[in-house]
Amino acid sequence: ALGGARACPSKALLPYDARLALRETLVEYLKRLGNAAGSQLALFIRNKIAVILTQFLKVDYPERWLHAWVDIQDLAKAGPGAADILVRIVITLEEDAIAFHVDRNREEIERCTALKEAMRRGSPSPAAELLEFCLGACQAMMASSPGDAARFLEATGSLLGWVDEVLATDSAVVTVLGECMRHVHLSEDAANALDELVR
Repeated sequence: ALGGARACPSKALLPYDARLALRETLVEYLKRLGNAAGSQLALFIRNKIAVILTQFLKVDYPERWLHAWVDIQDLAKAGPGAADILVRIVITLEEDAIAFHVDRNREEIERCTALKEAMRRGSPSPAAELLEFCLGACQAMMASSPGDAARFLEATGSLLGWVDEVLATDSAVVTVLGECMRHVHLSEDAANALDELVR
């Protein structure tokens, strides 16, 4: 989904002040673009932005970027073009930090585990809010824009693979996935998401 783009190991090479300045500049740029991000930014640029923001999450969340997911979801609310960045971040994070990799060293494992645990904490947790956002967007776009809905289904599948089991099996989640299974253009993505749920 991301053309092989991956974030770097969970190690900060830039000092925090430089990371903060770069992060704020990038987030502000995306805010200005709004929904036009989907049409004005080439695919490889959107992939790179997702990788960069994922790297910031890996080294600074939650200690130095406490409201990271609030910031990212606020960007996504501008429309499907902007929300595409959120989807790419979720998928990149799952591939690069959440999923098991045999080549991770101990420091990398500890950092990735801490990130995952931080996303599961709270009521509602950041992971729960992300899942709700992706499912809501999928449901809203199902009829009018099935291609965009499919992207949110892909992100939903990424989340279902590691969120809390009670959250993943909530009736609201199963209901939306069931609706998608009956949609000719979404059934395959819905089946993939359900596969993550039952693994």
